Amino acid sequence: MNDNDIKNSFLTQTIDGRFSNIAKAFPDNIAYSDSENTVTYKQLSTQVDLIASIIQKNLPDENLVGLYFEQSLAFIVCFLAVIRAGKVAVPLDTKSPENRLLRLISHAEIQTIIKGNKLPSFDNKELTIISYSDLCQKESGELTLSDDINNEAVILYTSGSTGESKGVIHAHKSLMHHTYRFTKLLSLSHTDRSTLLYNTAYFGGLRDILSALLNGGALYHYSIEKNGYSQLPTWLEKNKITIYTSVITVFRQLCNAIKKGEDLKNSDLRAVRIGSDVCLKSDFEKYKTYFPDKCIFVSGLASSETGLIRQNILTKDSIVTDSIPNGYPVEDVDIYIKNNQGVTLEDGEIGTLVIASDYLSLGYKNMPELTVDKYKINSSGKREFWSGDTGYIKDGSLVFSGRTDAQVKISGRRIDLAEIDSVVMDLNGITNSTALYYEETKSIILFVEISKNNLLSKEDISKYLSDHLPFYMQPTRIIALSTFPLSPSFKVNKKELYTLIKKYEHPYIEPTNVFETEVIKIFCNILNKEKIGIHDSFFELGGDSISATTATVMLEKIFNIEIPYGYLYQAQTAQLFAQAIQANNFDKPLKWLSLINQGSGVPICWILNGATTLKKYLPDDQELYVINTHYDHDIPNRQTTIENICSEFSEEILRVNRGKRCIIGGFSMGARFAYETAQQLKKVGMTIDLLILLDPTEKKSATERTLFQLGHTYDRIKMLYYTYTNSVPPASFKHEYIYQFYKSLRNKQLLSNYDGKVLLMQRKIDVAFEHRDWPKIAHPTNLIFATLDIDDHLAVVNDSNVQLQWIDKIKEHI
Repeated sequence: MNDNDIKNSFLTQTIDGRFSNIAKAFPDNIAYSDSENTVTYKQLSTQVDLIASIIQKNLPDENLVGLYFEQSLAFIVCFLAVIRAGKVAVPLDTKSPENRLLRLISHAEIQTIIKGNKLPSFDNKELTIISYSDLCQKESGELTLSDDINNEAVILYTSGSTGESKGVIHAHKSLMHHTYRFTKLLSLSHTDRSTLLYNTAYFGGLRDILSALLNGGALYHYSIEKNGYSQLPTWLEKNKITIYTSVITVFRQLCNAIKKGEDLKNSDLRAVRIGSDVCLKSDFEKYKTYFPDKCIFVSGLASSETGLIRQNILTKDSIVTDSIPNGYPVEDVDIYIKNNQGVTLEDGEIGTLVIASDYLSLGYKNMPELTVDKYKINSSGKREFWSGDTGYIKDGSLVFSGRTDAQVKISGRRIDLAEIDSVVMDLNGITNSTALYYEETKSIILFVEISKNNLLSKEDISKYLSDHLPFYMQPTRIIALSTFPLSPSFKVNKKELYTLIKKYEHPYIEPTNVFETEVIKIFCNILNKEKIGIHDSFFELGGDSISATTATVMLEKIFNIEIPYGYLYQAQTAQLFAQAIQANNFDKPLKWLSLINQGSGVPICWILNGATTLKKYLPDDQELYVINTHYDHDIPNRQTTIENICSEFSEEILRVNRGKRCIIGGFSMGARFAYETAQQLKKVGMTIDLLILLDPTEKKSATERTLFQLGHTYDRIKMLYYTYTNSVPPASFKHEYIYQFYKSLRNKQLLSNYDGKVLLMQRKIDVAFEHRDWPKIAHPTNLIFATLDIDDHLAVVNDSNVQLQWIDKIKEHI
């Protein structure tokens, strides 16, 4: 068939009419497959006709039918059946809160909803809600069909990630022409195997369903929510997928999930189509690195209101210097770049994208004013849609600049936030980036997602940006997240990012009294900072346990008061520390445990040195506690044992832990405490996801023992004197006293088997692996072992190069 024949075959049939004809042409082809079901076109078509006849007979007066399903074969059947019955299908997002869904249902004036068997019903007595299994039991009737392509077929509600959700009305005509455009773009046929990764309540999911099932191809569903990204590369190869489509965020996660030394170059993929946002040079480089040479890379632009409007087909030989243009015209769709007055701009000038076509959606459901505002008739009599996106034409190709709100002015300079993202994404190790303009502080906030396989710190990113962007485009704050919040359609949820800014952003506020002034002077002096605000965290600015102790001692002298060791970990900011000094009240709700980074997910509890390094390299949303020891508290007595020390640690962890899960670790003696604490927590039912042991001490060689004993005999005798006379050592000897006391506890500790996952990292030592004690505590299948490239014990936490070695391992396994 030539292009005209293909086009006519789409535009002269309804959605259900073409599907029925395709099923007759390819009855034995696989139509749909997921983890639970695989059906042929004959099987699917038979079930669609049956359910359509049931709907027609039992819902004769209904025009709209809501579909409330998780992605499944049942959804595919009901979606096609509702349309075949002459009704309008309204897919509903199962991930949305019930209150939001009820607003949409009321707004669309839906009276009847068909739902998946496992999903709960809505708390609304005015709705008729039928489960799929109950629907299948109802009586069927004779099916009456319509071939009018101008009839309404689907209402798709937008995700609302950038504003109010709107119900976009599509007739058969607009969806069939869009499917034709997509078919032509990717040369789709009955031999293709296509992905279904999009949420089927939104346009991307609908497009993928129609593009496969109206061409006789196989549609394969993969659940990202259930399976994550790690299995996606293998799934693509196993199912011989030929057409991959997703939003850019999912594509980046797919590439990040491909293991080192592996790729998809031997897969059956022949087309990768990316949508929803600006594609960057770094995305194109990932395609070149991981995908087959025969595979094309397609960057296109589409929307719920217009369908596909531009396309750009790239190969491995294409040259990309910056962001990827969204491409060249598609059939029967014109694009104009206009200013707010409706004047068409010259090539190269940025303006609003206006799309003109006879195949636009019909408008917004029950929103007549917005429909009139967005859908207009131009001077040639063709319908236009005024989008909220901006771009410009360069050499005949559309360059998408983003939404209108991505263009901001700061100090009179116009800034394109997408340009910042483009620069950041070129930095190896960044898997996602979103720059936002924060009106409250008139500044740019940059959110980044850093690969677990990379050891970038925010300081590294900041330095990179200063080398690649002018000063006025520099973000005032970089916030690293473990994963970006996504909308139900897998786009970055900017609304949620804006809410996170208040959580992480602390604008500079000057001291308001003498107490805050003195505290800030000390902070600035110790941290070598010119200016610190009263809400800035001492530890976020580079403070550690040593500098915290120094600051505490200096403030004790200034105010002539006694401040408990480790209190700064609890207060963190100058304001809270000053308030405690002013009131001379240092009561702590917890004695040992201090939160140094608020976040979510599985918390990490760390003992002794290394917590500051963890905070530096882990995402900002990783919850992190430091467990203080006697170095920061009172002197231990003769009855103190490792067991009762750790029982106090365990008690406080149980008090603050919300999910009954944690990761626990420590350095040196802290590793021994972590081991005992983990054992105690497991006995009371807590799940320890990972026990991290950073260079716990082993038996020493004969030479080391001799040198050690000669150097520490005097200090040990002093420690024993103070211990057995129950007298308090002088402050100058406290640190050495506790060190010697802990060493005596270490020698008494008996190691037993630990039933859990252990990450053990040790420096180079003169003890053969098979003679070491620590590797024996875990079964070999539960032990992850690494040797650090250094032989100095303290350098493990003090040497920046060695820090990167153990941080890399921790990021890999948490």
